[in-house]
Amino acid sequence: MQNLTALLEKFPSLKVLCVGDAMLDTFIYGKVERISPEAPVPVFKKTREVSMLGGVGNVAANIAALGAKVSAVARVGRDADGEKIACLMKSGGISARLAARDGVPTTAKTRIVSANTHILRIDDEEIAPPSPEELAEAKRAVSEEIADADIAVLSDYGKGFVSGELAAFVVEKAAERGIKVVVDPKGDDFSKYRGADIVKPNLKEFEAVSGAKVDPDSEGFAERIAEGAKKIFSKARIGGLVVTLGEHGMFYAKAPDARGAVCARTKRRKVYDVSGAGDTSISAMALCLAAGSTVEEAMEAANIAAGIAVTKLGTATVSMREMEAELSRTARPASEKIATAEELGRIAERLRADGLRVGFTNGCFDLLHRGHLYSLEQARRECDFLVVGVNSDDSVRRLKGAGRPVQDELTRASVLAALSCVDAVCVFGGDTALELVKTLRPDVIAKEGYELDKWPEAQFVISAGGKAVRIKRLENFSTSEIIAKMGREKK
Repeated sequence: MQNLTALLEKFPSLKVLCVGDAMLDTFIYGKVERISPEAPVPVFKKTREVSMLGGVGNVAANIAALGAKVSAVARVGRDADGEKIACLMKSGGISARLAARDGVPTTAKTRIVSANTHILRIDDEEIAPPSPEELAEAKRAVSEEIADADIAVLSDYGKGFVSGELAAFVVEKAAERGIKVVVDPKGDDFSKYRGADIVKPNLKEFEAVSGAKVDPDSEGFAERIAEGAKKIFSKARIGGLVVTLGEHGMFYAKAPDARGAVCARTKRRKVYDVSGAGDTSISAMALCLAAGSTVEEAMEAANIAAGIAVTKLGTATVSMREMEAELSRTARPASEKIATAEELGRIAERLRADGLRVGFTNGCFDLLHRGHLYSLEQARRECDFLVVGVNSDDSVRRLKGAGRPVQDELTRASVLAALSCVDAVCVFGGDTALELVKTLRPDVIAKEGYELDKWPEAQFVISAGGKAVRIKRLENFSTSEIIAKMGREKK
């Protein structure tokens, strides 16, 4: 499996074309403390109101938040809500190609929320197919914007704009460019998306189209969902299905026979709001596919992104920094935390841009013991993202003498990377970590037992505006003593 962090690094070089139904999502927050004397209904006291992009706008906003370039082709009404969508797209770095139509209002959803609970949703919409003029304008915008796009996303919310003709046009233009099309579908006929590479329904939509009834908690659910997928493939010529299963993750079936189907489980989280989580997941999936990932890798990234989104209130976006932080702590195996100085330098830049503190410590870590853990945990408390530098085998031999290290550099780096308090590991070959520190430019450097005048790495960090922290040593623990003890016991 490719390193997901390496995939994230490609996002800023990518462009995504999004086509679909634009919406304005408004959240009105407040309190309910009494029942109305006029009727048996709660009295809602408004405290604040927030408007944000919904529908294809939220997909585009998530793509922009993940660092990629994005354009959105959509329809709005010629009204105040349509103007809000245009302003929100512009401020979010989205290239908006919006067709404004008289007589059809901008689709708007207003949610009333109290104590993190949705009380009511008010929809203002009119479902209407695109007029001949709108269709021509949309096709013109798609032709222009897809010219330098790396992938296309169709976000169909059933509001009428994504007609069969427009969907077919997007697929046709993508095929001419040799790029993939990913679809968030609506309705009970997926043949509308003929030629798309991935169609991504939720479980309810999948059951409605396939006729299958699937319980992810039941035995044999994978076989039942694969059978349902084959029924869809027999009617709709699409490349594959990714069925979202909520807290159970995602299921991928490839056309035509759903063989080798894959289920990607997700991490369980405390859910505050599922609004827009599907938009977040398709954004991450599309970017990974554009970056050259497999569908399985794209599903893993989509699960992570959606998992972050549901912990936020409202129609939320997920940033590159949040994805990197989540990957560094829980999503990656130890081997994927080991990186080069250049890779970590780029990650550190983005983390600092988001207001997070990058920390650094280093050592040989030949035989990991309790003293090491004590020091690493102290260093982690000083920052948001801890990078550990590990002396190479040659460096350890020069510092410690013949017979060292006991464990090779890859083993030492891998053991460190398996620790939850360590976010990244880098092997360096010098007698000091100064060159690595100059590349990383950490905000905090932490180490035990060094005076500042004999600590060149700390001097550099301080000169660059950072902080040096002397870690308290846990006595009676050392690699040298462990090796000596092993020698005495052997005799």
